[in-house]
Amino acid sequence: MDYSNEVQTKLARARALMAEHGLSALWLRTVNSVAWITGGVDVAVNHADTIGVASVVITPDSATVYTNAIEGPRLRGEDGVEARGFALKASPWEGEQPPELGSAPGVDGLRDPCAPVMPRLRPGDPLEVGLQPLRDPPGRHG
Repeated sequence: MDYSNEVQTKLARARALMAEHGLSALWLRTVNSVAWITGGVDVAVNHADTIGVASVVITPDSATVYTNAIEGPRLRGEDGVEARGFALKASPWEGEQPPELGSAPGVDGLRDPCAPVMPRLRPGDPLEVGLQPLRDPPGRHG
């Protein structure tokens, strides 16, 4: 199945949201957000956790799936993330992911009670969690 049109439409929506909130990048970490933006790629391994084995970083010019060297071949071969319109970067499992988010990133699913919550998306939008500014990104996403 060709997911490229669906993905490009969703990336355009995400980029419009980024521009509206002055974000340099959007880091999608939750299993639901990654599945939504990629057209259904399942990155869940521990189903008790909301963060999977891959995340997506969207900038105005690119969309990249970050994962570890163990999951990279599966995401490339079985899920075809590159054919869906994403670059794929796999690092050693102990490495930082993603390495650089820019000067004003936003992130989904990060619970930081000290950070002011950015305006939520419209009710019913697939990105269910309000976007929040990311202050000190954790080294790993999962």
